[in-house]
Amino acid sequence: MKLSIADIKAYFNEEESPFIEIFDSIDSTSNEAKRAIERGLASEAIFVSHHQTAGRGRHGKSFYSPGESGLYFSIVLHPEISLEKSVMLTVAAAVATREVIEAQTKKHPMIKWVNDIFIDNKKVCGILAEAINDYEKGIIKSAVIGIGINITTKDFPDELDGIASSLGEEINRNETVALIFKRLKEICDQLENNKDFIDEYRKYSLAIGKTVSFKRNGVDHKAKAVDVSDNGELLVITEGGEEILLNSGEISIKL
Repeated sequence: MKLSIADIKAYFNEEESPFIEIFDSIDSTSNEAKRAIERGLASEAIFVSHHQTAGRGRHGKSFYSPGESGLYFSIVLHPEISLEKSVMLTVAAAVATREVIEAQTKKHPMIKWVNDIFIDNKKVCGILAEAINDYEKGIIKSAVIGIGINITTKDFPDELDGIASSLGEEINRNETVALIFKRLKEICDQLENNKDFIDEYRKYSLAIGKTVSFKRNGVDHKAKAVDVSDNGELLVITEGGEEILLNSGEISIKL
């Protein structure tokens, strides 16, 4: 389904409608979102592209973004939450995206801490949240949340073979973008006071109860993931009985 500004705006009333821009191809929708903020963008916004030439994931990794078979977009919000809540933006985005994918496909997506959506133990969506901070006030002034969903992608690079997959069916792309934006904004508007979405994050966690591997201070560790804190940290217990709260980095899960 072709992306259309008018079709996305149809899901909003005039007062709540964000600024929307659609590209056939761009380096990265998140890069464009940050450029727009630098140019003075003060409103909420959505930047969408049919193709990305330099899609980005966490820790400098690239995000495979072939033309037409995926949905790539970035959402700009201005949550003005405390700096220490930054990981919650990713948690909120994962919950919102998981809900909408399930509603669109009737499949049962799971969340791999902290930012990936999995179906049948394979990654179908990646999320990258970036904050623009006001250190003087101690708040996150603006947030750019990049979301990439593999919709009908079949051929992946060798490094993603056996790891990545796609929804395997076409979805209403305009509706998906609009509904993820609306749900994410709803969560972020109550981020400081309402933690119900954390319970949903726990419920659909791919990590809790599993053995996970991670690197800490340059050392490889194995541990059992037992919970997600109210601040979005992953609580793990090492083989030696040490409890550790992970608030950044990546984990590998023994599925």
